[in-house]
Amino acid sequence: MSCFRSDSSLGYMWFFFVFCFQIIVYGFNCIGFPKTGACGFWNGAIVFDEATAVGAMFIICAILWALGIPVGVFLFQRVHRFYRSSGASLQKAQQEAYAAAASNKTLQNAGKKAVYTAATNKTVQQGVATGIKNAAQSAVTQQN
Repeated sequence: MSCFRSDSSLGYMWFFFVFCFQIIVYGFNCIGFPKTGACGFWNGAIVFDEATAVGAMFIICAILWALGIPVGVFLFQRVHRFYRSSGASLQKAQQEAYAAAASNKTLQNAGKKAVYTAATNKTVQQGVATGIKNAAQSAVTQQN
């Protein structure tokens, strides 16, 4: 992982986000909700009645997914301990994200375009409003 080499707090945050999601997927696949394609205990029990061999393979897969959960949690804790001992923090990750966004040319150009569009639309709206106001005043003076 590059966050280990560069000591990047933002890299650690991305790792934690992705790895938490991965552990959740382990649990989802271990359970094996019907009609989801996950071969877990639930689907294994359903399929076991129809095809014993396939049901047995589902159960074996579910056991392997179940073993992946504690291994994933253990690895997550190890990386988190390493992260905390490196002096990284959520504030550093936020600062790195802001610095990366500020130096990103694509984001800078998008920001410039957004400001230009907002300013242009405001000017056009004010011009249209002024034109409508002038037309209304002209109509009122013509009636009188």
